[in-house]
Amino acid sequence: MMNQIPRISISLLIIGVLLVTSSLLSGCGPAEEPVKEAKKAPPKKSQPVVKLMTIDELMEEMQIDDRVYVPEEDAPVTNQGRRGVLTFFDSWATGDHETVLSMLGPADAAELQSMVDEGQWASATGDRIDAVYVTTGSSAQGGRCVLAIYEVGQLSQPQLWNYREQGDGMLFESVATPPAMMGRLTGDDLISAWWDVLAKEKLAWDQPDANLNDLIIDDDSQSLASGGGSKKRSPGGGGSKKRTPGGR
Repeated sequence: MMNQIPRISISLLIIGVLLVTSSLLSGCGPAEEPVKEAKKAPPKKSQPVVKLMTIDELMEEMQIDDRVYVPEEDAPVTNQGRRGVLTFFDSWATGDHETVLSMLGPADAAELQSMVDEGQWASATGDRIDAVYVTTGSSAQGGRCVLAIYEVGQLSQPQLWNYREQGDGMLFESVATPPAMMGRLTGDDLISAWWDVLAKEKLAWDQPDANLNDLIIDDDSQSLASGGGSKKRSPGGGGSKKRTPGGR
């Protein structure tokens, strides 16, 4: 009996150790990783508001010739557009054909180069121009256009241009100018009137000559109907060459 007591004690001790060990093991499972908070995306920086410069401010900054008139309410709605329009027509007033050439499409550039080579540019621009009145609006295709009325002595010569911003600059493309156009522009919106005249002219061009006598288009008491021959009328009264300031 005396030998059993230590055995019982040892057995109890072993059981106690096992229980403690089991308890410890049950509490040593994989620790739960702390939940990481989702990183908040940094707030997007708002684009800085670009101040639209007034025409007067740009005229002074760019040293635009004071013969160029662009009313604030009729000016392009972007700084790039305003700079482009001022640069383009200032170059007409000062006779800077190189700047004008750099802002024209291929067809107009080729025609202008011919004018320069023949001496027509020098005789129709620069000091010959007394004033250039400029207004912008919408084209028939929904783009942007600008109407310039060149005052040369007693003559007012209008020219309409489509334009668009291209890179950091501007591209201008001339619009057809029917004969006696200045006298045919009426109303408060001369740009819309220009497109209306072209639309009426197109009706005449599209008609066979046999039907022209029946096509009467009233435009300042002028009839666009004409007869004789089978050749259809072309824009500008039979020529593709566009008119330029000074009637050249």
